[in-house]
Amino acid sequence: MVQGLLGHASIVVTADIYTPVLPQLYHDSTRKTAQLVMSAARKTARTTKDPAQM
Repeated sequence: MVQGLLGHASIVVTADIYTPVLPQLYHDSTRKTAQLVMSAARKTARTTKDPAQM
């Protein structure tokens, strides 16, 4: 899809340009997702009472 949108004659051109950025992109998106999950977990922990403490 990217190859067609950018008018690259070969997938090799597209892959050579964009493949090196993918590991960092995956790392960044994974880190941000983990931050969102941990934030939600912390909020849930603060609002949920432990039944053993009741």
